[in-house]
Amino acid sequence: MAGGRLPRLEDCDCYTEINRRGQYVGRVRQFPDLRTRPQAKGLDAITEVHALLADKLIQLNAESERLADGTWPVAGLGGA
Repeated sequence: MAGGRLPRLEDCDCYTEINRRGQYVGRVRQFPDLRTRPQAKGLDAITEVHALLADKLIQLNAESERLADGTWPVAGLGGA
């Protein structure tokens, strides 16, 4: 992420690709490792990738908040 800032959900570029079997896979340009299971319909793939993206942004925002307030667990110091 440019400048260390997380993108907003509405600013992310979600799209679908068609794999070799003719199935749709949802992707997000800002998170290249985020992808859906192959789907028969493009709408299903884009719907699933939006849900995955929302979950990812919630997770990253929570981690960012824990880092900012110093509650992030540190290995070897009583953390997880």
